[in-house]
Amino acid sequence: MCGILLGLNLNQSKFDFEKTLSILTHRGPDEAGIHHQDNLLMGHTRLSIIGTQNGRQPFVSEDNQILAMVNGEIYNYHELKESLVKEGVSFNTESDCEVALHLYAKKGISFLDELDGEYAGTIVDFRSGQIHAFRDRFGVKPLFFASNATGQLAISSEIKGIFATGVVSPEISPIAIRGLLSLIQVPTVFENVQVIPPKSVLTFDLNNKGYHIPEASRYWELDFPKLTDNSDELQEKQIGDYFPELIESLEKAVCKRLQADVPLGVYLSGGLDSTTIAAIAQKHTDNPLNAFSIKFSEIGKFDESEIARRTSRHLGLNYHELEVTQQHILENLEDYVWHTELPCPNFSGVGKFMLSSLAHQHVKVVLTGEGGDELFLGYDFFRKDPDNYLKWGNEDHETNNAPKTRKRNHEKTVTSILKSIGHVPLEELKIVLSNGVQWFYKQLFSRKSRATISEVDVFEQLRQRHHPYETEDRDELTKTQIYTINNLLENYNLTILGDRAEMAHSIEGRPPFLDRELFEFAKTIPNQYKIDDQQSKVVLREAMKHYIPSEVYNGHKWPFLAPSYPFIYGKNPVMDSLMDRYLSKDALRKLGVFNHLTVKSLLLLQKLFANSDKLTLQLSAALSVILTTQIIGIKFKEEFD
Repeated sequence: MCGILLGLNLNQSKFDFEKTLSILTHRGPDEAGIHHQDNLLMGHTRLSIIGTQNGRQPFVSEDNQILAMVNGEIYNYHELKESLVKEGVSFNTESDCEVALHLYAKKGISFLDELDGEYAGTIVDFRSGQIHAFRDRFGVKPLFFASNATGQLAISSEIKGIFATGVVSPEISPIAIRGLLSLIQVPTVFENVQVIPPKSVLTFDLNNKGYHIPEASRYWELDFPKLTDNSDELQEKQIGDYFPELIESLEKAVCKRLQADVPLGVYLSGGLDSTTIAAIAQKHTDNPLNAFSIKFSEIGKFDESEIARRTSRHLGLNYHELEVTQQHILENLEDYVWHTELPCPNFSGVGKFMLSSLAHQHVKVVLTGEGGDELFLGYDFFRKDPDNYLKWGNEDHETNNAPKTRKRNHEKTVTSILKSIGHVPLEELKIVLSNGVQWFYKQLFSRKSRATISEVDVFEQLRQRHHPYETEDRDELTKTQIYTINNLLENYNLTILGDRAEMAHSIEGRPPFLDRELFEFAKTIPNQYKIDDQQSKVVLREAMKHYIPSEVYNGHKWPFLAPSYPFIYGKNPVMDSLMDRYLSKDALRKLGVFNHLTVKSLLLLQKLFANSDKLTLQLSAALSVILTTQIIGIKFKEEFD
């Protein structure tokens, strides 16, 4: 795992760029490498995992015409390297990522088809005058870019790297914030900063003198089975017929991610996903693996530490536990948001951020459970009855008893969603995209921000996060699964619960559930074997029955959550300080995104209705987004403006 930063036409010396690159040191504290050639600067900070003694990047071809930087892991590098050596290729390092340079030299950008792993990278080809920026199939590793009218271009593992180059300045996008509030996940909330999409490569003109508008292409597709693909063979298979291949695929996925020249461990909760990974990893490891878990001692319903502790004993793991209080969460919130670069409706990710700090004391690599819910239909919303998708609410009596005006508004919202993306993936979208809720969200913003928001319809924003060819001729449940992978997984789980929370403490997270081969097999398992009216992830649960403790096997899905905190003065001195600094009238006007009178009203409502759990939760979610947006906006302006 590493940090990469590419700058074109920056007018910086190699010495200046070295200082710029230092903003990414947390991603790679072991060593840094810089290459300066013509109008190009490339910098790399390295977290040594494989080939710890000689893996410095950027990689440079013998004729200096091809340069490559890669962040991440390529698990099939042994086979790829062996094949290249037979063709006469000489390697200069032991790094797994060097194969990218030589494969590109042989095959061009189609080399991405052969990579198995989690990665993001850039390749500069002076022969063709092109810069290629690419990202792995699910977006486990991040990569962003920005350019300006003078032809300057920056590509970076984190957005702060782009701002450090001075190519653009940090400005919060009200449209992006509106999207987050409306359950439309976005990769960045900054104006003029864009993301390299997962499973894609963007190609830039090395000699361009104005704004860089890259050519985009996708080298892989989710390609879920279509309704017309159901063969007689699949119809005849029983759930147990899938167990042997599923277990074999899981073991392969985990074993790939056990490749490392440094200590590694696992994150462990009381859930099926992390327990599955831990059980298989320990089975294939000679010594007890380090396992890391959180204890939320103040609020029991969020605490899974007892189950995690018993699971650890059952599997023979070396257990480490971090006790987290409300005070700890609030004290770490600013640092967490600085690293994740995304606002959030709750503070769950802060717990993961702190857990990574604990892991850093013992290991460099941690196997994680991200992707299990998306792959095996683990979330509660997957169990909605598709027949009820277009009704008001989920129950017949709600449809019959709803006021006519309410039903008409509801039907209008559903019609707009269908027109935008052709299906309703989440029931909650019917609420958050309704006229009333959208009007409320609009009141949160300043007058200037409201004008900006009005320029882009929220349903157009939804459409931009959708790829119609991925959902065409798929059943409703699969459409929701695709929506979840492209939105929740990519821009939430893999960011604020994944890479950014982990790399803040120089920890590389590896998610076996997002293994390409495992995914290709799992998507062929019929949905009826993944989910039923009573339980989620059925096929995974049954296949792992004899590998995991019975209480985990019998358990229900419980998402990784930290307690929500009411925004009420006098409850906690740290929260008081955060609200004083970021939610005051001066602070809100300084950033200029939100309406200070509306925010003041929300704070008052939270105090007045403190005994209403439902309203407190809703108000806390809105205020959390506002607070964390304010933290990001103000801290980034102070650092880079």
